[in-house]
Amino acid sequence: MMLNKFERQKAILTKRPIRLLSRFMDSLRAALKSSFFTIILFSLLGCSQHRADQAYVGVPGGDTSSVDSLVQGLRYIREHPAEREDERVQRFLWLDQWIQSLDESNRLTPEMGREFFLDFNSFVKDPSLGRASLETIVSRAETKLGRNVANYELYLNILKDQSIESALSYVRSIEDDGISDLHFRAQQLLNLQSNRALSESRRIGVLIPFKGEFQAYGRQVMNAVQVASNLAYSDGVEFLFRDAGETEDELLESFQKLVLEDKVAGIIGPISSAASEFVFERAQIMGVPVVSLAPRENLEMYGPYSFRSTLSLEDQIEALAKLIREKMRAKRVGILYPDSRYGWDASKIAERVFDERGVQIRQFQIYPEGATDFKNELKRMTRLDYPKLRVAELCPKRDQSADEEADRPANPNCVESLNDLPPILDFEVLLVPDFADTVGLMLPTLPFLKIYGLQVVGLSGLNSMKLVERGQQHAEGVIFTDSFDVDSASVQNRLFLEKYEELAQEKPSKLAAEAFDVSMIFVSLMRKASGATTRDQIFSGLRNLYNFPGVTGEIYADQGQLRKRARLFIVRDGKIKSFQ
Repeated sequence: MMLNKFERQKAILTKRPIRLLSRFMDSLRAALKSSFFTIILFSLLGCSQHRADQAYVGVPGGDTSSVDSLVQGLRYIREHPAEREDERVQRFLWLDQWIQSLDESNRLTPEMGREFFLDFNSFVKDPSLGRASLETIVSRAETKLGRNVANYELYLNILKDQSIESALSYVRSIEDDGISDLHFRAQQLLNLQSNRALSESRRIGVLIPFKGEFQAYGRQVMNAVQVASNLAYSDGVEFLFRDAGETEDELLESFQKLVLEDKVAGIIGPISSAASEFVFERAQIMGVPVVSLAPRENLEMYGPYSFRSTLSLEDQIEALAKLIREKMRAKRVGILYPDSRYGWDASKIAERVFDERGVQIRQFQIYPEGATDFKNELKRMTRLDYPKLRVAELCPKRDQSADEEADRPANPNCVESLNDLPPILDFEVLLVPDFADTVGLMLPTLPFLKIYGLQVVGLSGLNSMKLVERGQQHAEGVIFTDSFDVDSASVQNRLFLEKYEELAQEKPSKLAAEAFDVSMIFVSLMRKASGATTRDQIFSGLRNLYNFPGVTGEIYADQGQLRKRARLFIVRDGKIKSFQ
């Protein structure tokens, strides 16, 4: 798996801040032996005192009484990320001053510089600073590193608005800072832009891994694209395969070959999130439409030339909302979701979509990612967590006096013990946005707690026989969404299955089906062009796609992105079947 450099470095940094601070402290104490540096240092502290009082409430960054307090300030800003933009800007400039001072005294080591680079990135990202704040940093930063980080973030912000030339003006301002690779990246981008040309082509590039942990997935995509290429309908369209590699350098080399040498009109892939975002940024500069096969939601698209082919959470939840409201005639839903990015994203989208569809969410409960025990969460959802609050539901004791029994209102549904209390359900449907192995473990908990008559629904993560293997008979009737129905009797599905099995000697996966659909979309757009096709023609065709009949369902464009109408599946007789 190819991780983003920033993510890899940040993971390292968060594990060892104390060690860096210790080295930082040693460097500062050594530097203070120079009286000249002492004058510079405390002059800086005096200048920063006013800003620190305003921006760093509770941060000891402006304490001139000891160098130790400044080290504590660095520790503090790492452990307590700021939310306000002005505070993030002040922290950036505060650290920038320190880097400048250390550099002037020759005490800035390469390792410290790289870790400070990560600090700078954390100040300007997640979420990204606004343009005005970044411009402030560029105008006030004293170090090349500080200005470079802000200039690169400005470039990324403006690139998303398709202002390519304006975005590149910030790239041209990036200098060699001796610490980061930003200058190298900038030169690569400018080189790509200088070779941007509106060439005509009948070629489509395919960026997939030939080796490494994703090699098997790359093979599935290659087989699917070859099936599309072998069809008579695809005559005259050439698909060129390049290795996405395992490093950014290998990926960039393959991307440049496809774009600059092969002059492809569009690109299918990559299949990993990090590789897709890396390619998206450069595809925007080159004006090359790219359709990623990465499954992750919320990819950083960087502009309109970036597309993704996989079924989105929004498409799936829209389908569930329609099912609940129109077919089930239900109105009330409970959501039990994992404490993961996937779970939070799904619950957030469900809250909005269900409200728009008139479906009420009556209960929210969250469980740890990878959990195997769900009793406590389900008890809270059904008011079984505090039985002592339901003593009124106990039957009168037999040894009570007649007067006491008369005072207690009659309850024909009373129970003898608090352990016999029934669950109270104020929802008719339970949405569990997790994967098959986890949900399969959760299902037997429902009858264990005497929770009956509840319809369980989920998303594409449930499309695995692990749901049945772990849930056994309790998985019967579970409904979920997905895109590819291997048992569909449609003409295009039967054709794809036959040709794929003939070539690969195995049934196609959902990834293979998606790759086949994207390949056929490119072929269709090139056939409409009747001859050599420009990248802009492909780009326009993708943005205006309307109800393309794919094996993964109807595909259409909505607000510049590819969307699908999710299909419904149900567990019946221990098997996963299409649900109509």
